[in-house]
Amino acid sequence: MQMTMSKRSAIAVAVAFACFALLSVRGQDEEAPAPAEGENAAQAEGAPVAAKPEKFFYPLLRCLRIDDGVAQVLKPRTKDWVVAEEGKFYPLGSVIRVESVENGPVGVKFAFGEKAILTVTNAAEFATKEIEIGEKTRTLILKGGRLGLDLPRTLPDGLFTVSAPFFTCSNLAGESVFEYSAGGDGDEAVIRCVTGSMALEGRHYKVERMGAANQIRIRTTGDDRFTSMRGESGDCKVLLEQGLIQQKNFETGEVKDVPKTLEFSLSPQCAIKIFRDKSPVGGAHGGVHDDVQSLGGHAEQVRVRGGSLERQLGRACRRGRGA
Repeated sequence: MQMTMSKRSAIAVAVAFACFALLSVRGQDEEAPAPAEGENAAQAEGAPVAAKPEKFFYPLLRCLRIDDGVAQVLKPRTKDWVVAEEGKFYPLGSVIRVESVENGPVGVKFAFGEKAILTVTNAAEFATKEIEIGEKTRTLILKGGRLGLDLPRTLPDGLFTVSAPFFTCSNLAGESVFEYSAGGDGDEAVIRCVTGSMALEGRHYKVERMGAANQIRIRTTGDDRFTSMRGESGDCKVLLEQGLIQQKNFETGEVKDVPKTLEFSLSPQCAIKIFRDKSPVGGAHGGVHDDVQSLGGHAEQVRVRGGSLERQLGRACRRGRGA
């Protein structure tokens, strides 16, 4: 009888231990979700794990270093400037002003991302564009001074833009330098692509690609009536808008307006001058007079008025071709 009771006690203890062990296993399964289907097989076979998308930018702008000078920040929707501090982040949409101390040197660095660095080496002012949460693009707005950008060479098109009132640089990748000044009679900019590439666009002109060592100087009057472009380093192609011309489909008889462009190669010996005429009625801009000339004074002039094209051909440094 005693042996029977002992056996029953032992069996009961064994059953209780098994139930406890089963509950423990189930509890661990609830705390650690089962791996996704095929994950164990992939790990067993040594298959590579998909790489996470590269993050090029911080959510905010970071003041990286202040070696010389002083930097001040005007945050969005505020009235008071604050002194920038190394390592601190500032919201996009802020305006940054960098100045020297007692006419001393300037050396300040800001970071859009770990490998997206903005360097200021003289008195300058710039802004960043405020964006929606989750937006991946960044825009640097020029206000004055000299700024150097060092962006990843692998930066995809469309992610970084540099803008000014009369032109925009897009699809930046690599290293570039911008010198910008604005006054009551207009603005002037020197745009240099050191490495990598970028695109440049303004009213009535477009440079689809500036490559390494390309440098262009742009001057635009305050009323936007006149723009001059001068090549200072390297060659690049400039597309000039001529307005609209009428094109007729001889099969259907349909007539429609289509854009017309001229393509020029801008080199250090060439300059492009764009005169924007006023319409004789209404005062709006009604035509474009594009004057492409060499430093020697020979020119090819193109005037577009009301869809008609008049060309006065001279010995331009490089002739344009109808696009």
